Amino acid sequence: MLKVAVALLFYALASTCVHAQGYPSKPIRLIVPFSTGGPNDILARQVGEGMSPLLGQPIIVENRAGAGGAVGLDLAAKAAPDGHTMAIVSLATYVLLPITTNEKLPYDTERDLTPIGMIAKVPNILAVTPGIGTTDLASTIAYIKARPGKVFYASPGIGTSAHIAGEYFQRRFGVKMEHVIYKGSQPALIDLVGGHVQLMFALPVDTVGLARDGRIKLIATADSRRSSVFPDVPTFQEAGVTDFEATSWFGLVMPSGAPRAAMVKLNEALIAATSTAEFRAKLAAQGTEPAGGNLAEVGRFIQSEKLKWEPIVRSSGAKAAQ
Repeated sequence: MLKVAVALLFYALASTCVHAQGYPSKPIRLIVPFSTGGPNDILARQVGEGMSPLLGQPIIVENRAGAGGAVGLDLAAKAAPDGHTMAIVSLATYVLLPITTNEKLPYDTERDLTPIGMIAKVPNILAVTPGIGTTDLASTIAYIKARPGKVFYASPGIGTSAHIAGEYFQRRFGVKMEHVIYKGSQPALIDLVGGHVQLMFALPVDTVGLARDGRIKLIATADSRRSSVFPDVPTFQEAGVTDFEATSWFGLVMPSGAPRAAMVKLNEALIAATSTAEFRAKLAAQGTEPAGGNLAEVGRFIQSEKLKWEPIVRSSGAKAAQ
């Protein structure tokens, strides 16, 4: 059924392209607000390769790193709204960054950027250093509760999904931990292995080697489904907690004011490109799940994410470096 649905979507999109009054009329720029090699960059290039043949124009990836993603998104926000500029965003850059900067950005996310599609979502996994001796979610929570303020959790930075998952964890379970900030996931994981911090929320792709070698212990996946990379790790729901999910996600936005027809066509092209077996296999290898949705569904999802995370971030007092 999936193959039939994808084939029909490709056919519909191809037909639309023939009658679309010349759009797109030139190459489309896809801004990545980070440097090359990271998850935003990798996904953007994979998506660009898949969408380009459907649109009949090349998609040119442009890396504009700086200020936690704000430099690239400011460039996108100020681009001409003619349908030929997109940017890749995530939970961290689209929802969390405006909150942790108290909206002190050179652009207004909701006013100046319009979501046009979802690419993928990736769950956070709760990982602990083996030295603390916990084996499941219940024993991990009990360990933290017995040591209020003396357990350290790591994250790759203020306003990252790992940081906010840790804040959410404290709020949900009524525990107190100390946040230790690192410049990236790998330094944080190194200290987790060494026992300098006791736990962290991490992405599956970052933990594969360490978990399989027994240098860290994976406790639970913060998603409704188990990770494709770690199918033996239970979800929070399976551990008895039905209301805890902390997943990151990636999507595409355009400058607000772009033609509706362009937004629809790009949304359809994105859905088609991310529905192929090849693309889904690439996501699964990274522990990432495909996402989707039409324009209305994407808008509702992102609004629900803002409503969920804003009170958690504000109550934590998290402030991004200025």
